[in-house]
Amino acid sequence: MSAGSSRLERRGRTAGARRHLGRRARAVVVGTGAYAGATVAALRKRSCADISVWSSSDRAEEFAAKNAVVPLAADGLVAALATADLVICCRGTGTPVIDVETASEALAMRSPARTPLVLVDLALRRDVAAGVADLPGLVLLDLNTVRSHAPAATDGQVHRAQEILAKEVEEFFGRRAERAMDDVVVAMREHVGGALEAELARLPMSGVVDAGQATQALRRLAAKLLHDPTVAARAAGREGRSQQFIEALALVTGVQVQREDPLPRDRPRRATAHDTCAAGTMPDARALVSPS
Repeated sequence: MSAGSSRLERRGRTAGARRHLGRRARAVVVGTGAYAGATVAALRKRSCADISVWSSSDRAEEFAAKNAVVPLAADGLVAALATADLVICCRGTGTPVIDVETASEALAMRSPARTPLVLVDLALRRDVAAGVADLPGLVLLDLNTVRSHAPAATDGQVHRAQEILAKEVEEFFGRRAERAMDDVVVAMREHVGGALEAELARLPMSGVVDAGQATQALRRLAAKLLHDPTVAARAAGREGRSQQFIEALALVTGVQVQREDPLPRDRPRRATAHDTCAAGTMPDARALVSPS
């Protein structure tokens, strides 16, 4: 069969199935998961009142009670296929529940006057074996059939969808990375909060604070908050890490430092008597203190 003939046959089958599904039909839902519940709702929206549910497990009774449908016995699948107009499969367990043998047995029991049996396989992993589509007397519609008849998306729509997905993924991982710094944020807040509480404790117990006392308290608070960074800045300069500290300061506080003569990143450290001694070339002590 040519590719063109195959497409025409598939189109004809789908059109016939569409007419078949447009009337009141006897429907069987295979599966009891979330898709099965949505399928029952969709069938009712299309005026289908005769709905049964089949499950290989013991969940058919519970599902039927919740969704007001008729439960089928675990060994009643073939008989249900023989009398159904429409069977919708949505198990997705990875093992086809309707194979060629099962479908053939059900078709042999159907009246020749009945319209073709329509099987709709909504599972990502087939619930209906691929060979079933070749049997006469039925129409198999699966996700590939749905995809081939869905409106074609333009390249622009696909590109836009990909952009939205990429943006959301980036936002998700960004938010997760932010939360990884929660303990750092807490430590900073506790540090500032502790300094603030210490200054508040020094204010008069009466609660009456004049402008001078408030000014003095704020200055002490600022001095406490700046003490450790100041010590770190001087240490960075002494160790030849001035530029690294300036960049870190801009990153953490937003403070931009403009220097006319920026120091090199790795400034050589002046040798000390300890270094000279460690090298085994300790000079005369008088040479270290004698004027140059």
